[in-house]
Amino acid sequence: MQYIIVGDTKEYEGCLIFACGKDESKAKKILKRFLKNPTDEDKKIMKGHFNIRLQSENEHNCWWLDEID
Repeated sequence: MQYIIVGDTKEYEGCLIFACGKDESKAKKILKRFLKNPTDEDKKIMKGHFNIRLQSENEHNCWWLDEID
């Protein structure tokens, strides 16, 4: 299982904002930082998104983990 932070935009739902990895506890801490005390970089990547939340995905659905040949 992989954990990601997703958010919605005016046009799309569930857009990938940040890949958190396999550790659910770490992912929850990252989400808390995004929502309560975001860094400047967090603010940049969240721009234009709302309803920011944590989501889990099976690894075989995680296209961002694909290797490039």
